[in-house]
Amino acid sequence: MIAAAEAPVQPAVIDFQVWEENWRTVSLFVGLATQWRMHIGMAGVHYQGLDYGAVEVALRLERVPRADWPQTFRDLQTMERAALPLLNDTT
Repeated sequence: MIAAAEAPVQPAVIDFQVWEENWRTVSLFVGLATQWRMHIGMAGVHYQGLDYGAVEVALRLERVPRADWPQTFRDLQTMERAALPLLNDTT
């Protein structure tokens, strides 16, 4: 039997809706989850933003039409700006 302190932690499941016109950006953003630039110092980890070189790779791999890159990039930046205060716990 597993003691309560040793029981595996189950991640919270959060359901949410994504409007169809935002699906590509949300999918790209989730796919870039490991592509954050971080500064690690004595104060801990500080997220600086997405690695934009990785964004271009993601756009290519997901076959986003090149004509859509500028708007998709701006949409990713909007999500990035919203995520940074949460990641850095400055809300």
